[in-house]
Amino acid sequence: MTGSKNLVVVYQDVKQINAYVNNSRTHTPEQINQVANSIKEFGFTNPILIDEQHNVIAGHARLEAAISLSMNEVPCIILHGLTELQKRAYLIADNQLALNAGWDLDILRAEIEALELNEFDIDLLGFDEEFIKQFNEDIQEKLNEVGEKTSMSDKFLIPPFSVFNAREAWWQERKKKWLDYGIESEVGRSDNLIFSSSAKPPQVYEIKRSYEIKIGRKVTWDEFLLKHPELNTLNGTSVFDPVLCEIAYRWFSPKGGVILDPFAGGSVRGIVAALLNRQYIGCDLRQEQVTANQEQWKELNQDSEYPPVWVCGDSKDITEHAQGIEQILFLLARHMQI
Repeated sequence: MTGSKNLVVVYQDVKQINAYVNNSRTHTPEQINQVANSIKEFGFTNPILIDEQHNVIAGHARLEAAISLSMNEVPCIILHGLTELQKRAYLIADNQLALNAGWDLDILRAEIEALELNEFDIDLLGFDEEFIKQFNEDIQEKLNEVGEKTSMSDKFLIPPFSVFNAREAWWQERKKKWLDYGIESEVGRSDNLIFSSSAKPPQVYEIKRSYEIKIGRKVTWDEFLLKHPELNTLNGTSVFDPVLCEIAYRWFSPKGGVILDPFAGGSVRGIVAALLNRQYIGCDLRQEQVTANQEQWKELNQDSEYPPVWVCGDSKDITEHAQGIEQILFLLARHMQI
């Protein structure tokens, strides 16, 4: 074959290009329209392959699309020196070899979601309705196996560049679900690190009194805040919000990733990490806090591939406390590649 060297793109009058009469590849009007839309969006980026007599060897759909767009000239590459048998064979092979390729569904899903997030017209990608239907079913089946859903909001909880508002109903619902696991991050805190549950603005006291009048009895602050989680916001409290923690983990770490926390404090960040399948290593100065965190995780009795680890010590010695983390990272990397 001599036509594979020194290929040159030339612009050819569409009226002088001849379609191969025995082309076995069929193109529906819908597909031609898709190709035409692609040309309008991206330009004519894939030249038509023709022989010395201007007969099409590959690119019949592109030629029809160009005609539908009333184009006068199209870019072509002339393949010299092909025998008639080679031309006929290449016409079939050019179509079939492309069909033999597959898709990495995870990468394809991420790319399509990124395009949708930026409001790009995914119809220009050329997938037909049957493929999209099967694609969504395959993705859903695969994600169901690992307990995930398909939308970006389920994966990342809220979209990037969002304004965080912990008073919103969904945030409070999410926070309640986390607390329902039994997380008590204030356990192990000394009195000067956490406010009393009754340390609230005056208007909250009014709401509590109104609630007690409504139900006809007095209630404790814990009972009241359980019914009104949106009011459980304490300025200056050292108890970390589990929803904010979850967002940070989902945005900035992969499943199986390592969370290294030099200022561990309460248990919330470790527990949330473990339940989201991240390996957590936390360091705190106070042994009573470390012990309280460890006991709380034991009491929760949660089944996690990555149970949280707390160590007692100064954060300036974090490399010493996290000794062996390189081995952990190596093992996790191997696990994720399997």
